[in-house]
Amino acid sequence: MVLRGFQLLFGFVVIGLSAQLVKGQVFGDAPVTLRYSIFAGAFGVITGAISLAAVFFDAIAAIIVLAIDALAIFFYIAGGIVRTLSLLSLVLTGRLPLFR
Repeated sequence: MVLRGFQLLFGFVVIGLSAQLVKGQVFGDAPVTLRYSIFAGAFGVITGAISLAAVFFDAIAAIIVLAIDALAIFFYIAGGIVRTLSLLSLVLTGRLPLFR
């Protein structure tokens, strides 16, 4: 139950940080990776809320929680891969220098 609470907390943190970055976007539209991060954070909040509700209410079957957790894992891994590749492309093109 504590881990589900952390899932809710970190989902809100991801939403807040991503929304702040979108709000600070000066030129053009926000990148797709930031909008996807907001989606993944919102899905994490929804998943955490449903999972916490399943602890207290027996009407929510364990298979439903398992399926939602599997979807959340897929979305988190996909978001991590996309974020890594976008930062890697910035490093390789020299727009984000890691070594000086």
